[in-house]
Amino acid sequence: MKSYRRPGYGNFRALLPLLVFGIVMFAASQALAAPQYNLTCVDCHTMPPLDSATGEREPDTGAFRGNHQTHATASAISCTKCHGAQVTTTGHRDGVIQVQPNLNGHAGASYSRGFFNQTSVPPAVLGTCSNVNCHFEQTTPEWGITALDLPNATNCGVCHLAAPTSNAHPQHLAVYGSDLTVCAKCHVDHTQNAKPFQHATSAGRNIAVTVGSYAGSNFAYLPSQSATRVVGSCSNMYCHSPGQNATGGPLGAGDYATPNWGNPSSGACSTCHRTSTLATGSHSRHLASNGDCSNCHVNASPTSYNAPTHADGNIDVAAGSYDKAGAPGNGYGRCSTASCHASPYSTASTTSPVWGTSAGCAACHNGIGQFAASGAPATGSHDSHMALAGSACNQCHDGAVKNTSGGLSHANGTVEVANDYTATPVAKHAPGTYTGTCLTASCHADPYSTAALESPVWGSSTGCASCHKGTGAFAANGAPATGSHAKHLAQPGTGCDKCHNGAAAGVSGGLSHANGTVEAINYSASPVTKHPIGTYDGTCYNSCHSNGNGVQAQTPVWGGNMPANCSGCHGGAAGLGTPMMATGKHQSHMNNYTTMGRGNNLMCAECHALTVSLASNTVVTGTGHLDNFKDYSGVKAGGRSSYSTSSGICSNAYCHSSGQQVPVFVSMTGQKAWGGNAKLSCNGCHGRAAGATWTSAAGAPNYANKYDGTLKTANSHEKHTASMTDSRGCANCHNTTVDQGVAFKMRDYSSNHVNRVRDVDFAMGGSYAQDTKTCTNYCHSNVQAPGGNGTATTFGNPSWGANGSMTCASCHKDMSTLQENANDLNLGSHKRHTVDSAYSCSMCHGTGYSAGSTGATHADGTINLAFTAKATGTTYSQQVDNTPGDGYGTCSTSACHGRATRNWGVSTTLPTCEKCHGSANTAQTSATFKDTAGSPASPYTGTHVSHLAGSHNYSNPITCDQCHSVPATVDAAGHMDGLPATLTWGSLATHPSIAGGVEGAAMAPSYTASGRICNNTYCHAGLRKGDGSAQGTGSAPSWNDPAYLGGTGCNKCHMYPPAYPHTTSTNCSACHNHVAQSNVAFVDKSKHLDGSIEVTVDDCLGCHSSVNACGQNDPTCVNKELIGAHKMHTDAELFLAGKKLSNGDFIDTSWIYSIEYKDGFPKYGCGFCHPMDSGSHKNGTVELDLDPSHSLAGTVKTKNKAGGPWVVNYTMGSNVVCSNVYCHSNGFVSETTSQYQFQTTPNWYATDPWGSVDRCAQCHGNSPNSGGKEGSAAHGRHVIGNHYADIFDGYSARIPVAGGVSSGAAHGDPNTSTTFSCNLCHNATVTVSYNDKGNACSSCHGSSAPLKGNLQVLATNQTHINGDVDVVFMSPFNIKSKAQLRPGVDAVQSVYTSWTRVNGYKTAASYDQARTTPSYVGGTCSTVACHNGTQMEWRTKGPLACAACHVGLPQ
Repeated sequence: MKSYRRPGYGNFRALLPLLVFGIVMFAASQALAAPQYNLTCVDCHTMPPLDSATGEREPDTGAFRGNHQTHATASAISCTKCHGAQVTTTGHRDGVIQVQPNLNGHAGASYSRGFFNQTSVPPAVLGTCSNVNCHFEQTTPEWGITALDLPNATNCGVCHLAAPTSNAHPQHLAVYGSDLTVCAKCHVDHTQNAKPFQHATSAGRNIAVTVGSYAGSNFAYLPSQSATRVVGSCSNMYCHSPGQNATGGPLGAGDYATPNWGNPSSGACSTCHRTSTLATGSHSRHLASNGDCSNCHVNASPTSYNAPTHADGNIDVAAGSYDKAGAPGNGYGRCSTASCHASPYSTASTTSPVWGTSAGCAACHNGIGQFAASGAPATGSHDSHMALAGSACNQCHDGAVKNTSGGLSHANGTVEVANDYTATPVAKHAPGTYTGTCLTASCHADPYSTAALESPVWGSSTGCASCHKGTGAFAANGAPATGSHAKHLAQPGTGCDKCHNGAAAGVSGGLSHANGTVEAINYSASPVTKHPIGTYDGTCYNSCHSNGNGVQAQTPVWGGNMPANCSGCHGGAAGLGTPMMATGKHQSHMNNYTTMGRGNNLMCAECHALTVSLASNTVVTGTGHLDNFKDYSGVKAGGRSSYSTSSGICSNAYCHSSGQQVPVFVSMTGQKAWGGNAKLSCNGCHGRAAGATWTSAAGAPNYANKYDGTLKTANSHEKHTASMTDSRGCANCHNTTVDQGVAFKMRDYSSNHVNRVRDVDFAMGGSYAQDTKTCTNYCHSNVQAPGGNGTATTFGNPSWGANGSMTCASCHKDMSTLQENANDLNLGSHKRHTVDSAYSCSMCHGTGYSAGSTGATHADGTINLAFTAKATGTTYSQQVDNTPGDGYGTCSTSACHGRATRNWGVSTTLPTCEKCHGSANTAQTSATFKDTAGSPASPYTGTHVSHLAGSHNYSNPITCDQCHSVPATVDAAGHMDGLPATLTWGSLATHPSIAGGVEGAAMAPSYTASGRICNNTYCHAGLRKGDGSAQGTGSAPSWNDPAYLGGTGCNKCHMYPPAYPHTTSTNCSACHNHVAQSNVAFVDKSKHLDGSIEVTVDDCLGCHSSVNACGQNDPTCVNKELIGAHKMHTDAELFLAGKKLSNGDFIDTSWIYSIEYKDGFPKYGCGFCHPMDSGSHKNGTVELDLDPSHSLAGTVKTKNKAGGPWVVNYTMGSNVVCSNVYCHSNGFVSETTSQYQFQTTPNWYATDPWGSVDRCAQCHGNSPNSGGKEGSAAHGRHVIGNHYADIFDGYSARIPVAGGVSSGAAHGDPNTSTTFSCNLCHNATVTVSYNDKGNACSSCHGSSAPLKGNLQVLATNQTHINGDVDVVFMSPFNIKSKAQLRPGVDAVQSVYTSWTRVNGYKTAASYDQARTTPSYVGGTCSTVACHNGTQMEWRTKGPLACAACHVGLPQ
């Protein structure tokens, strides 16, 4: 219904009675629950309400007096600023117009009038608002007068000044003017809004700045907020920027200033530009001259710029014809008529460089007067002056900087010159016309006194003689006749520049000549101050005084003499009484005992015979000294052709060759050259043959072996030295040449190296036949006599070069092929180790030894024992490196032989295992077992017999492999590898533990050697308690405890009876038929300790029951009662009676998915939760299978969520929580997800989890679609009663919503109204209407109304949680309703056919009673009196319109 006339609606007078009825009914209602129909603001007036032009209520439009159109929007929320939150609900229709205090949320804001009847008797004068923030805390005009229309100074001034005076407003208005349009430069232009003044309704908002950004303000702009006001700062605004970036381009993020609105100083010039220090473009160079901005910008100064051209979006340059003035960011330009950029040689103007760039002085000095590379014009004497070191323009022109500035007065049209220049100031003139001289210039002074000299005329030259006069005049050699000048210049090729940089005889004294001192290269007294001729104290470090390789030597005092011998510049050989030479490779040849050996250094003359005397080794001979050529000659050197002076490379010298009969020479290239830093070792000359197939680390010769009978190129070095890492091993055969103790060193005081002779001398004795190249020595022998006593008896006598012909058998027996005969057994115990056990030689002799190879210590004169691998830690009775021939010893502390001491050379004949210890055979045949020391009763023997023989009768014999890795061979991995014996644990020992009937992780056994304790084995500790600890009292037995199994023994490994989930009965044989009737022994011990638990019960009820049939404290009775929530979900006797495992009954689909009802609750077959197959039964684990795809089609289980997860927690016996199962869902398929909303179940083992909660709400809402559980929204509209909250009393109000018996209230009086609850539509499940925990009922019952009781499922229910929505209407369907629509119910057919009028109309005892029985088919309700017989779709969403049920009402 509408409260004002709209096009298409009937006559207003005809609707008036209904209108009045509706207003009264709504006004008197009590908002206790959501309305059952939609009523919005526009049903009574427009939004925002129309303002009456006449001041009267206008029924046709709904307008009334006021200014709502300019204060409110189309949203009811905008009304709350003045009328409060209640105005957004239908409850405000109480006939009272309320204006709340603190209008618009502003403290103290108020309206001047209280309540009055605006509608019936409008007052002549309405009120005003005062102190309200939306009017800037000013008193407003009267409400309802003509609204402010166009923005102007008067209208804006109603709230605030049209030209504000706060903070920085005056500064901005002074620049831009005070017209209202100026505000739009920074703010939204409200003059263009349809409602220009509506911005005041959002008082307290942020002040919008439409250009750049404004931040930091607390927006406390009202007059009352002045004490707490904080203003912000502007950023990213052109008007507060330098106009363009530092390169003349567009502005960037870092170019903007951030002035504070309340700080006038933050708007000074320097906040946007720099004034006297402005650095952009060429400002700094121009401001450095006079600092006057107005030279280029009219009206500008360093502190202000008030011209209208400021901040107008243009670059304003008024002088110099600047070609880039205008829009900012277009780059930098040039001036073409600026007086400061003029030709220095005429009156013509010069175009300036681009602003921001510098062309240097050349910008103006061009043509004949352009600047040279020296940084000065190529005119007059500029070049000769600028060539001097340290010269600078400001030495003659004050303030001038080379290539940068012409000085402080540079732009004044003349040239100023310092130093008493006779022609200064110089007017502009053509280049080349000069007359002036300097009178006091320091660069033109007497070199031998402090007197000044007049310079030559500018542009002329008189040479050195202009200053050097008298005693210091230059001699014929081109230098002064002072000091040691004559000695030096007498040398060939010597010039002044050798000692004075840049000096040229008779021309120039050098680059720093005019600085008042004398600079000499590498001279200790340099710079030398002026002094009388003949007084010197400095020395030189010059190139002519060097060691010949660039290292300079100290000279005598200038004018003195050098020493006569070599020591003045370089030294000599070691031991000659002169300093040793350190240049190049001299030290390596002349002072290198660490490589060449003591007493073996070379002499100088061996390489410099033409320069140095071999006899003295210090006296210079010949004419080659100081000729810049290094002489290379002498016996060892090989002649000048063997040395390159340019590269420093020696070649074709015997001392750097392979040393063969036909030597291969090695060139000393790279870092081996004379100036390099490489140090040669043996392999610098030897072991570098071209095409060699192997590389020698020690430098052994590696030329190709050619064993052709002549033996000239035979080579067996690889066989002898391949494993050597340095040269010490070479001494084994070259004992008089190579040092045996120091790597890569020759033997001291031996001349055998580089003597052109091959010296063979064995360190361990023996002989070498030069003609046949054969050896007879210890290295190739059987080391000692058989039996271990005596020296070697057999020699191999190999030929040098006969490589590959030697094997182990060439010198002694091949230990891998020994036979069981007396001769081979006389070679110690080698056969037992290398043949019978196939151990490698390396086990006793160390790394590198095998049947076909030898280690680094082979043939070193001793029998080397270095125990490795399994033999590590073995102790041998003789020395580790014992002398051959002193007999055999014993081995002890050996992992191979355990705790025994074994004699080398003694053999046994026992079976393999029993050679060292007992076996399963000895345990089972003689009940004995010995340890590795041979003792049958030691602590290490322990309980081997009871395990290996099974003599404890608790299991079959335990095989060795359950504790040890049984080796296939004696030398197999894991065997004989240390003490205690290695335990590797077999499949039984590591079988997964069982806790709570569930297999866990594999056991991880361990052995504590100190106490000989077995830990964590399946055999003794495999059955665990719920907390993971072992069940038995002896789960970690001692290996030496003979009484371990005393008594029954059962509780040693597991509890007796075992822990949960095992029954508490001790009648083991009832379920395990391999246990004897005594329940402490076995009739078949093979089924105990075999890794599985055998259960022999066949009847299902033999293990499962819903009751405990055992008497109290009866240990022989097996309690079969199912635990947890089984009683709530199933009934074992109901489903399992007569079922047997042997018959396959557990896979019978006729019952495993069936549902039976008991006391109104469903009981489910086993298949709903468990897999029904033999593989998962009786396996010690309770499996859960809630997968809907594993069920029979059409059963409830198929409604579980596909894909799960169905179990979120699982700990058997204590914690099982399910999810995504239909029986704990809302039963409603969501239109959004197409799924049920599944709930997480309580813990299966929880005690009465439903006792104190609203049971209905745990799966679906109570009612559905409440409490966060989705359901059909229609449930919420079928509660309490029919239109219970909005029933008209027939006069001017609504009847009470609730009341007791005989109250006639809309709800609560059973005589006149029926309570709407679940029982109306689900009468086969619920028959009571009370529901104290329901979301609708609980809002009153328990607080303002008494409790009635909780909803209960019918005890005879057969439909709840069966997979269907069961709709069964209450019968008879005789509901009562106080919502009597109108008098004369029979006048409207749809109402008359649905309802019967009882006890009249609108009295306390009157009501209407339904006269039709509803029907429900496929989600559609029909013939329901509540809907006046209209067919309704249950899933229809939202409140229904009145016309959905009320059709054909009279108009």
